[in-house]
Amino acid sequence: ETMILKTKWDQVIAAKELMRNLKTEIDSYKEIKKTCDEAMSEILRLQSDRFVSVVQSHLPEDWVFQIKLYDTDTKRRTFSMGLVRGGELHEALSGAEWASVTTAVAMAVAEINLPKDQPAVLIPEDRAWDGKTLSSVMRSFRNFNGQVIMASTIRPTGRAPAGWTIINMDEMSASWFIDEETADEDQEEASQEEVS
Repeated sequence: ETMILKTKWDQVIAAKELMRNLKTEIDSYKEIKKTCDEAMSEILRLQSDRFVSVVQSHLPEDWVFQIKLYDTDTKRRTFSMGLVRGGELHEALSGAEWASVTTAVAMAVAEINLPKDQPAVLIPEDRAWDGKTLSSVMRSFRNFNGQVIMASTIRPTGRAPAGWTIINMDEMSASWFIDEETADEDQEEASQEEVS
């Protein structure tokens, strides 16, 4: 019985020692995690600055793009992105701003990650452009080393931005129907001649 009790006592001592060691390891891992989090935050901040500058290069000059990784009010890490107006970061963007910003983000990702000789084609959503904004955005998209295809129900204000080919789909589609109507008329005339 004494031997059994001693064995059980040794197991309790060993379990206590294991718990003490695990607690030390947990504290050590927490400290390592905290250090890694701080390092990753700093790396992310440095890389986000570079990323923001690349995105900004594809937006109109009077638009200011920003990414926020830390909320000073709540003192917590966060992730927000958008345009700065009046010193405040605005994440809720108009349709045209949203289409422009997401396309500029895609341009930055392509520019950073794709080899220069690999083609990239981006097609932003048609988001109720006004002529002035459309013209400004088209000019800023010229910096992209790839193809951008935009659809809009209106033309850009002023002269067409250099480097862009504008296709009037009303005229283009009208020619398709004229060709079909002409072909139908020719076929009808040929049929009538055969009957005569």
